[in-house]
Amino acid sequence: MLNETGGHASRRRVEFAGFRLDIQRRQLTTLDGNPVTLNSRAFDTLLALIARRGETLSKQELLEEVWPNAVVEENNLNQAISSLRKALGDNREDARGRHQIILTIPGRGYCFVADIKSVDEAPPVAQTVASVISPELPPVEASTPPPVLPPQYRYLTPAFMAFGFLAVLLLAIGGAALMDRGETPAIAETTAISNQPATAPALTGIAEALPHSVAVLPFTTRGFDPTKEFFTRGLHDELVHQLNRVSDLNVVMRVSVQRFRDSQLPAAEIARQLKVSSLLGGNVRFSGNRFQLDLQMSDPYTGLNLWSASYDIDLGNMPEIAAMQLDIATHVASALDAVLLPQEAEQLARVPTLSAAAFQSYLKAVAAQVQGDYPSARFQLQQTIDTDPTYIRAMVRLSQMNNLLATTPVTSRIEHFAEAAAAARQALALDPDSPDAHSALATTLQNSGDWKAAAAEYQLARRFGSPVDSSGSYAMFQLSVGDFAGARSTLKRQLQNDPVNLTARGFLMMAEELLGNREQSLREYEKGEAKSFEWWGDNTGLWLALGRDDREFLEKSVREFNRFVLREMLDKYAQPDQALEQLRVIYNDMAGWDSGQLVNASMFAAYYGEDKMAMDMLRVGLQDNWVNTYILWLPVFDKVRQSPEFSEFVEQAGFADYWRQQGWPQVCKPVSDTDVSCDWQAIPRAQ
Repeated sequence: MLNETGGHASRRRVEFAGFRLDIQRRQLTTLDGNPVTLNSRAFDTLLALIARRGETLSKQELLEEVWPNAVVEENNLNQAISSLRKALGDNREDARGRHQIILTIPGRGYCFVADIKSVDEAPPVAQTVASVISPELPPVEASTPPPVLPPQYRYLTPAFMAFGFLAVLLLAIGGAALMDRGETPAIAETTAISNQPATAPALTGIAEALPHSVAVLPFTTRGFDPTKEFFTRGLHDELVHQLNRVSDLNVVMRVSVQRFRDSQLPAAEIARQLKVSSLLGGNVRFSGNRFQLDLQMSDPYTGLNLWSASYDIDLGNMPEIAAMQLDIATHVASALDAVLLPQEAEQLARVPTLSAAAFQSYLKAVAAQVQGDYPSARFQLQQTIDTDPTYIRAMVRLSQMNNLLATTPVTSRIEHFAEAAAAARQALALDPDSPDAHSALATTLQNSGDWKAAAAEYQLARRFGSPVDSSGSYAMFQLSVGDFAGARSTLKRQLQNDPVNLTARGFLMMAEELLGNREQSLREYEKGEAKSFEWWGDNTGLWLALGRDDREFLEKSVREFNRFVLREMLDKYAQPDQALEQLRVIYNDMAGWDSGQLVNASMFAAYYGEDKMAMDMLRVGLQDNWVNTYILWLPVFDKVRQSPEFSEFVEQAGFADYWRQQGWPQVCKPVSDTDVSCDWQAIPRAQ
């Protein structure tokens, strides 16, 4: 079944001035192995300086790098530099009054000046992203297919589990978890790092990479067969999902990786932007009723091969496919020194279905979803469950799919929310401890406006192992119920694991603004704008610009935001008479407009001081669909929130009931046992 090579490789170690720095393990030693003690801030300062060796970093740059999102005094940096110099023996100045490792540039900042040499445990090889995606591996020997398990057993036999669980046990004892078209990116060749000093960009990528991090590049199909392409796409998506089950791994989401599909950037630069320490690519080839998956995992900064393997599997042998997924997760975790917990291995070892027909129907649904064809994905998922009524993963995805479909204007929200809840509860009836099912049900309850029940399901999802803090729906939940600080923390964690997630970046803009950090909100917009000309942050930026009456940003939106849902309304924003005339057309026929159009129109109504019109549009726009509830707290609605109608709306929407149980946010306060006041002055405007 398996041929493999590789294993532990580069530790991303560099040497300088008699010291060896293991960047991934965050260890500093002398060249003879004696440990050098540094506190975490001093260590982070060292990494920031080394990453830009030879450049002068201002004190402000270092403060933002080492103490992100915290207000600290310059003295903290002075102490970190002092600790570093003491640990490195760099306290004394030479005859010219200069330090030998960390140079002080008077009035400007600090510069790392010592020579740096990269030290790897194996000779590096030149590497392109194409070689990662389409590795040429030796042919594998076919193995005897395993016995088919009866339906009541959904776990691998000891023969299949022995190798994977042994690795898991050793790791545990040691203390050591947009559209994918399946095409090979044309990526320029990257420069391998040998015994020459590491380049500044490569060191920057190594220093910024998250620990135990990997991006799974889209798989390719050798000998393209359109009838099997769904299998390649679905298999890739499932592998990303399975690796995300390993809590100690940082796995970049498929959508973010897809952004680099046609990029000409070197592999190291792509990895740097994704903040990962490794790339995993592969290709699939089909022969009759079998498929071969060739995988290669490498260090993009040095070109070192971390692990490679080839699997030759019967398309209909579900236990063997599950064994393959466990084996991949085990080796990826091992290659990155990550911990694969026993309970995570148990989850990975579960055979989701014994029906090859159900599995292939499920992969067709995944491929359709990847291509944005949600109705086809929904149909295939229903077919999957009809074929195997115990396929829990398909039920969870069906729930998620219906939540997506409920946001489209041509479908029935009530029908989709009901189907989403039914699918999640069907999965929980089969496995009450399923974290994915609890998370899917929480999203459905949130979108239906049942805030207390949604909070309880998110809590259960977290208890059973779901990283809800990395969920986009959870951040939206926090924003909706007025927990702006919690949403900010959630979104920052999302962006740590998925740094080019532009949706999360746009919502982080909103969280920062609602916390009073207007300048930081604008900085987040600039980060997103640098990645994409039109993105989700354009919506957020426009909404926030209406609240602060930022004419410059509004004019920019008129010029550049071509995909705004009410483009004609935006064009007229500077002509109040014409804009109000357009708003009245919408207001007099609210039933003819979808919820997204109405909530956007309500912002313009509030902008022009038509508070009653804005309130009525909000009420209708959010009826039976609370997906966009977070917009209630935007600054543009400051005056609208002062009205008795808004307080009444908050009570009817269930927010007050939730807050009486969970605690009151800054935006609303109780004035009696039955009345609520949402005073706009309660929202801070500077922090």
